[in-house]
Amino acid sequence: MLIVCLVGLSLRGTGAELKQKTTAAFDKYVALTEARINNELRPGGTFLYVDDLTENARQSSYDKLRKGEVLVERRETKSPGLSSDVPDGMVHHWVGIIFIPGITLAGLLPIMQDYDRRAELYKPDVIASHLISHQGDDYRFSLRLYQKRFTTVVFNTEYIAHWGQVDPLKTYSHSISTRITEVRDSDHPDGEEWPVGEGRGYLWRLNTYWRFEEKDKGVYMQCEALSLTRDIPLGLGWLLKPLVTKIPRESLNRALSQTRTAVLEKQKAGNAIGKNSTRRASTVRSIPLLTSSWKISSSELMGDSRKMATAFEVTRIHAERSVPLPTDAERNGGKGNLLSSELSAQRGISPNT
Repeated sequence: MLIVCLVGLSLRGTGAELKQKTTAAFDKYVALTEARINNELRPGGTFLYVDDLTENARQSSYDKLRKGEVLVERRETKSPGLSSDVPDGMVHHWVGIIFIPGITLAGLLPIMQDYDRRAELYKPDVIASHLISHQGDDYRFSLRLYQKRFTTVVFNTEYIAHWGQVDPLKTYSHSISTRITEVRDSDHPDGEEWPVGEGRGYLWRLNTYWRFEEKDKGVYMQCEALSLTRDIPLGLGWLLKPLVTKIPRESLNRALSQTRTAVLEKQKAGNAIGKNSTRRASTVRSIPLLTSSWKISSSELMGDSRKMATAFEVTRIHAERSVPLPTDAERNGGKGNLLSSELSAQRGISPNT
């Protein structure tokens, strides 16, 4: 605990400014990463990263995913003259994947594209969300991020997102940060911000690249996250780096898990509504049996509104109680009168009224 407190004091006490050389190095890393991503999104490309593993590793990964595990791995784009070690900054590059059983792309995508409700989906990491604009496959939205590790930090962030499709069973989206500012006082999220590129440097850039593939009676959802933060203060790398680098991993794991939970809960709620609708429809369909058993002709129903209302009400009561409707013999034997009395009692009127 003492070490964690010292770490927090060390990071709180030092400001960090985003430098041009840091931005340039990160932009170069992003460009080469996106070149690889765009190549994978071509027809026949490796859509999910697990498909690029060896046969045994690939089968093992799919087995884990179908059992409900979340797979998260560190990634690094490699190219001659390229390094993830940028000057005066740190690149965090992770990829994660999860399987959502019993769902389709048609059921999942509306949830993912509902940017106004991201705060509900990803709390407590997101405490506010807003769709700024939407045109076709392009979206602009804002998120207020909350992070509590060494210290509590609040960021106001904006993004542009583009959605695309490889084929009817494979969809992707790219979300690129366009503005990230840190709130000076985390206890007042609506308060004053640090200028862009200033503050404590806990987050300068955040890009996420999503992929969704429908197969195996569900949807595989993959997210590749690429972020830029300040460098670790000199002399504290041995202590801080393991702690700092695991934060993006934990955030990605949590985001994927929360998405799956939200989707499955919404699907469950939809199924419950569907069952209720089916039950109500079944009650309505039982009306012809009522008219047949009671020998009430169409002309009688049309000519006597009270009979028609009674027919519907009796059918509803018997459907709810799972009681067979009275037969002709029972009706002629007087049970029809008893049922009529029961119905009238529920209405609070006399059977003869």
